[in-house]
Amino acid sequence: RMVLLAIWLVNAVVSLMGPAVPRLSETMLDLGVMAVAMVISIGTALLFGVGPAIALAFTNVQEVLKEGGRSVSASRRVIITGRAMVAAQVALTVVLLAGAGLMFKSVWKMTTYPAGFTPDRILTMHVDFRGPQYKDQRVRHDYAANVLSKAQSLPGVRQAAITTGRESTMLVMKEGEPFPPPPEQREAKAAPVSLISADFGPLLGMSLVKGRWFSEVETPGAIVINESLARRDFANEEPLGGRIRTPWLGEDRFGTVVGVARDLKYATIDADAQPELFFHHSDAPLFGVTVAMLIDGDPLVAAPAIRRELSAIDPTQSFYDVRTMEQALAESIAPRRFNLLLLGTFALVALVLATLGVYGVVAYAVAERTQEIGIRLALGAERARVVRMMVSQGMLSVFAGLVAGLIGAYAATRLIAGLLYGVGSHDLPTFTIATLLLSAIAFIACVAPALRAAFVDPVVALRAE
Repeated sequence: RMVLLAIWLVNAVVSLMGPAVPRLSETMLDLGVMAVAMVISIGTALLFGVGPAIALAFTNVQEVLKEGGRSVSASRRVIITGRAMVAAQVALTVVLLAGAGLMFKSVWKMTTYPAGFTPDRILTMHVDFRGPQYKDQRVRHDYAANVLSKAQSLPGVRQAAITTGRESTMLVMKEGEPFPPPPEQREAKAAPVSLISADFGPLLGMSLVKGRWFSEVETPGAIVINESLARRDFANEEPLGGRIRTPWLGEDRFGTVVGVARDLKYATIDADAQPELFFHHSDAPLFGVTVAMLIDGDPLVAAPAIRRELSAIDPTQSFYDVRTMEQALAESIAPRRFNLLLLGTFALVALVLATLGVYGVVAYAVAERTQEIGIRLALGAERARVVRMMVSQGMLSVFAGLVAGLIGAYAATRLIAGLLYGVGSHDLPTFTIATLLLSAIAFIACVAPALRAAFVDPVVALRAE
């Protein structure tokens, strides 16, 4: 039964995360792994089964008989051992819950998009220029312009734009700065470059801080930069009108900054926005373009018809990588989501085990103290007081585990600091929620058997062995 469950879980994980995590789709249930798991399971069963048997072999018979005669009280040694194991379970659960909470909050922050940016409604598809007829850059530019015009006219397409993506980088050298820069400054002066059409920024919901976007027909050398680049390279001066060396326009040619756009994470969402430049698509050589379209309705439903219409412009050119921008962003953080899935699964299993452990210890204590509870009730003890007594004793080990777990979580969550974004490894709200969640579930696990003890019939309890 457990093997079948393992097979189902592996298939479920592969189907959910397989396309996004490298080589995860090749994962299968390995016989060697199953054998190791079986050995560990058998070893664990023997360890926890043989241990009590060995302890029983060295038990003093006279002490056992004396203790058995006093059936009013539970075996103190058994109860203490059970509480210690519960505390350990709770401590481990706190560590796992805190880690899963931090990962969840990190992924949630990544996927909380700013107002106006709707990647789930943006359909993208890419085309590379192939064939001898596209060796000339003028032919490539004409084809890109035709694709853009056709996309803008399709039904259901609210806006359309083209971009080359952020695959190229350039050195941002302002007018008056020495060129080339010293080698140690090259990395600090680099920034990705995108060639875009006029509507690309508005389609994404990328607003302007100052200046303007490109026109459909733009004068050569116009540049739009983002806030990050403005802060880095124009910290003490007005960026509008600033001139940046643009060597592909000609030797000693400079482009002019005409606009500053707000930072927007539209390519990767697991890192802070980086400096970036935008040029008009007619300003530089094209090797391929991505068509981005804001769709009314479901983009994936409209995708086949749109792809056919665009392919009809030139059947020799093939559009591929058809997906929504949200799918592309989700794939960029797929490893983080996979880590969240694993850590969350471990935390859930630990939570269930800790709950069962708390319930089991309190239930055992209730069963062992049935006669004592019956005597208390027969002598007039309030049922509420019996409940409080059993719950307080059960929660004592829970609180001990919480304290140990919080200390362990404080140390352990540093190990996943590199996997987090927008949240610290010692985030107080996350730690608080994890602690309160576990405390509430443990409290319920304590109350259930305690209520059963409070409503026991004293006559039946006094007869219990």
